Amino acid sequence: MSTPRTLTLPAGVSKVWLDTARGPFAALSAGPTDSELPVVLLVPGWTGSKEDFATLLAPLAAAGRRAIAIDQRGQFETPGTDAEDDYTLPALAADVLAVADAVTAGPVDLVGHSFGGLVVAQAVLDHTLRLNSATLLCSGPGAVPPPSRPALRQVVTALHEIGSEGTWQAMREHDRAAGLPEPSAAIEAWLHDRFLRTHPLALAAKTRHLLTAPDPREALRDRPTPMLVLTGELDDGWPVAQQADLARAIEAEMAILDGLGHSPAVEDPDRTAQRLNAFFDSWAPRGRSLDLTLASLPSEVTKARSLVRSELGPVLGPQQLDDAELAVSELVTNAVLHASGPIRLTMRVLGAHLVTVVSDSGGGLPPQSRADYGRGLLIVKSVVQRCGAWVRPEGGRVWFMMPVEPTDAPTLHNPSGAGASDSASGASAAHGLTAGPISIPSGHEAW
Repeated sequence: MSTPRTLTLPAGVSKVWLDTARGPFAALSAGPTDSELPVVLLVPGWTGSKEDFATLLAPLAAAGRRAIAIDQRGQFETPGTDAEDDYTLPALAADVLAVADAVTAGPVDLVGHSFGGLVVAQAVLDHTLRLNSATLLCSGPGAVPPPSRPALRQVVTALHEIGSEGTWQAMREHDRAAGLPEPSAAIEAWLHDRFLRTHPLALAAKTRHLLTAPDPREALRDRPTPMLVLTGELDDGWPVAQQADLARAIEAEMAILDGLGHSPAVEDPDRTAQRLNAFFDSWAPRGRSLDLTLASLPSEVTKARSLVRSELGPVLGPQQLDDAELAVSELVTNAVLHASGPIRLTMRVLGAHLVTVVSDSGGGLPPQSRADYGRGLLIVKSVVQRCGAWVRPEGGRVWFMMPVEPTDAPTLHNPSGAGASDSASGASAAHGLTAGPISIPSGHEAW
């Protein structure tokens, strides 16, 4: 578990209650409530809580961001329920997005630690259009590795047979036998209280997810959300090499923090915040966007092309503008021909990239088959950096990502400049622009 080193909240960090459509959530908050930057929403791990991020919130806020850490449903101070369906990964992801809806109408930067990373990955799958970016902090591709599973199975059994107090005592004996450092008496008492106030059904469900969560790599690769896999050099949750495989598979950025373990936010909050701020800066909204609802009519294709030119011309070079117009034309045409309306066209300039999603209302052919019309997705692939498609019950989504040229167009903020990292590759590594086999020298970033 993450063990805070102090119970005193840093200056500028306050405890708040957030009323959401899915109930109240206990949270810690820092930073300006009127920031134009996306809100950073942090999701704790298995036996953790919002306090795991307490010392991380201040340096995130110092970069001009509003940062909020929550207790998940049934975790510490957020009330739980006795309904198992409230603790599925989709339900927990829906909780996180309900919190986001309660604090901002704009996209959010999600950060999930350990088990919280599984929840954030689910949010990427279920709520892509609601996110600005997603960071998996010391989290892996689904279930924990086999060597860790017997101990977790014992936790599920103990919760059922001897209750929360007995389980806590057994876990602490295990930690002492393993030679783990003893916290101070005050922090030990607080950890004990946190564990007992966690709903046992919530803890059992999360433990089972750590044992059985599916590998999300293939599905995540089909989503346009910019992602960072961030871990400590000494992380003992998921092997660092496995986390690097995850990053490579989903075309995410990867960073490893020298000398840190499974809880970088506690062990070195300033360095962890530097790396997060650098990633957030590289995908900051540039103030140019297009969110358009179209009817399922051929004439709407011309309308979409015209709006792409008028709205995005100031931030795209001539060739990029031609390519973006062509790609949008192909995707909207396919939606008109093979799906039902309305059609939603969403375009956002994030950092040095244009991210575009065309959504339809279902019916017809799935997005993966829509290349059958004319040049379809084949021509889109030839002019963009990345593209993909997926199908949801409510309809299909097809997307592409392409670089944009640097311009004098203003961003929504002055980037924090926090780019320090543990490797010369730094914070400017472009999402999806990786090449060659991955190698991870000790304590350095990959790509």
